[in-house]
Amino acid sequence: MMYVDDIIKKLEAAEPVNYDYDDLNEPWNIIQSIIDDLPNVWKDDLDWTEVEAATNGDELLFKYETDCERVADAIDDYVFGYGESHTGYYDPYEDAKSGETDANTGWYYINFD
Repeated sequence: MMYVDDIIKKLEAAEPVNYDYDDLNEPWNIIQSIIDDLPNVWKDDLDWTEVEAATNGDELLFKYETDCERVADAIDDYVFGYGESHTGYYDPYEDAKSGETDANTGWYYINFD
């Protein structure tokens, strides 16, 4: 299982992307490698109380807001070099009110729209 500190270390170890010369897919390859290493809230049957980072296949999900912000900052600093990540929260109250409660509910997220 990958923990938040593991994600930060993986991001710090990535070579900085030189947008003038490097493959422009490289930042997305780094993000995809992290997504591939995380448990999926839609597919994996885990004790979610022990999981601090996960994915829904497209976004990085975190139990705690501080962890979400730390990883988003590291992605922006080490992978993109500028603010490409966006954070938010799948609020249980709002999801219930709108009838959209699902596996994402209650997680803080990072997406790249």
